Amino acid sequence: MKKKIKRLLVLALKKPVPYSLVNKNYTFRHNLLNLENFFRSLDYVYCNLNFDDLSPVFGEIKNRDYGGRISMGLTKELEYFLEANPNIAITQFVIPNFLGNTRLLRNEFLLTKDKYSHWIDYLTEFSEKFNIEYALHGLYHYQKNNPFFQEHTEFAFKNNEDAKNTIFKGISIFKALNWPITGFRQPGWDLSSEINLPEIAKELKLSYIASNSYDAGYNAGGIERVSNYYPTIIDNVINFPQNIELDWPIEKIYLKIDYLIKIKAMISIKGHFVNKGVSNSLTDVNLKKLYKIVHFLDEKYDGVIKYYTLNDLAKEINRQL
Repeated sequence: MKKKIKRLLVLALKKPVPYSLVNKNYTFRHNLLNLENFFRSLDYVYCNLNFDDLSPVFGEIKNRDYGGRISMGLTKELEYFLEANPNIAITQFVIPNFLGNTRLLRNEFLLTKDKYSHWIDYLTEFSEKFNIEYALHGLYHYQKNNPFFQEHTEFAFKNNEDAKNTIFKGISIFKALNWPITGFRQPGWDLSSEINLPEIAKELKLSYIASNSYDAGYNAGGIERVSNYYPTIIDNVINFPQNIELDWPIEKIYLKIDYLIKIKAMISIKGHFVNKGVSNSLTDVNLKKLYKIVHFLDEKYDGVIKYYTLNDLAKEINRQL
């Protein structure tokens, strides 16, 4: 009933309908190639850790730390983690101009502001020291197209042209920082059904998209339109799934890892790069869990796992296919 009411409100405003609200008759109009056969032919399993929401915020919004200080808070915790596990590969999805769900802070966290130049230099050097990739996570992480819907779902109600322009602005900020242009994940997972994301990715020369979990993004409503276990080539663009949440109980994570390795799927472990406020935030509990997960992988599956950033994995797939 709640979904029906939301859908009626969206339609009343004549806004594009997000995947979370499309009806059961909606047709997913893309050419798909599931890479299951390719992954099952390998002698190893690819693994990636990925975190959403890295930004310069450090206490300005609800006293939360999104990694906005050099060698303090979460960035220091990440240093400790990578020094202990230097073989790990991490994809950090970065917000180029975080609005923090309020227009009162417009442009306060724009990455190209002079006051963030040392922080950007630090992140750049850090990515060169360790195996870290910075990828695009929308532009603002905020939507005002529909007042009846969650504000953080930036692409839930955009049309295709607006989505392309927004992603282009994010890419332009990355270029101004001299950061490589790699991949994209939409904030808040939800995505307007009018957006042709693979087409935009090709036009803007993104190497991949990472646009689904078990029940969100392209797979909203628990409908598996693209694989939850293997990368899917959608209209000639690689889409990476996310299939392990950091807030799951540790035994559930171990069992899922065992299953993913058994079927030679990709292991994609997801969290949010913030110290609180989201269930899979990097709280003390979840940070400890992260160490346990890596120890489990290294102890039980030594020689089986290959840690890759999503961009490097996209390159490897393109090289081998």
